[in-house]
Amino acid sequence: MHYKTAWEDPATRQAWRRTAMLRCAAVLSWLLGFVAWLFAVVMTPAWLLVLWLPVLFVGIWYALLAAVAAASLGGTRRLLRIYPWQAGIVEVRPKRTAVRSSSCRIRSVLTGPWALGTAARSGRGGTSGCAR
Repeated sequence: MHYKTAWEDPATRQAWRRTAMLRCAAVLSWLLGFVAWLFAVVMTPAWLLVLWLPVLFVGIWYALLAAVAAASLGGTRRLLRIYPWQAGIVEVRPKRTAVRSSSCRIRSVLTGPWALGTAARSGRGGTSGCAR
């Protein structure tokens, strides 16, 4: 069956709900992890705080990552509702393949991606400083 948008597909909606549940559970688990960390800090001697601080920093980092992932759910849902789902519905143009000259390859090897002022990227669809 052909669906106009991805959101109309029941499997997509189910996968989005599962992702939303997992991301929200991750935020809640990191918040509960902070409470557990706080309890561990209070119940251990003060000199062990040096060992607990790296755990705090890692926990804060992962809590922020989980919060950002949960915040991006609305944007993902909007994209799934708007953009076409099947390739047959919209016109898909084939990728244009161009043959590069050997001088272009030599120049990109000599300059390399580390050279300042070049927009060199490796092979798959990127630019190497030469016109395509």
